Amino acid sequence: MDSDIRALLEGMSMSQAGHLPAVAAFLRRIDLAGAVNAAVPSEMEVDIGTYMPQKKSPPG
Repeated sequence: MDSDIRALLEGMSMSQAGHLPAVAAFLRRIDLAGAVNAAVPSEMEVDIGTYMPQKKSPPG
């Protein structure tokens, strides 16, 4: 069993996610995207509640 766990862990890639998974789960639970979509009608291919623009990094 110990070798099975080691083999599983060796095949995994780890990264730090911080608080984002908990925040994302909370926002899904309260259906924030649904509330935004109801408040802001749109004909975009991706609805407003799903779309999230990313900040552009300053050059350099």
